[in-house]
Amino acid sequence: MVRRVFVLSDMELNASAWRVQDELKTIRSKFTAEGFTAPEVVFWNVGAPASAPVVATEANAAVVSGYSKNLVRLFLEWDGQLTPAAVMADAISGPEYDSLEVVD
Repeated sequence: MVRRVFVLSDMELNASAWRVQDELKTIRSKFTAEGFTAPEVVFWNVGAPASAPVVATEANAAVVSGYSKNLVRLFLEWDGQLTPAAVMADAISGPEYDSLEVVD
């Protein structure tokens, strides 16, 4: 069964954000009705600044912008629950960030 679906775009995805939320609900309910687990959905805007067709707390969905080999690696190797916060945390957890300090 499909575990993860990528929605690739080169334009802003948030112009129809309400429809994306509705589509996610429809997809999930149809999979559940047939006894399957709905796939995770990654909205990837490869050509424009960040957009937000899903909210930060949306389970099994994430939004990313731009292109990075680290993002490709993250999604091909990711085994945890896909949430926007988890994707962000993983994206900034590399060794290149170890020397940074939070100053408050």
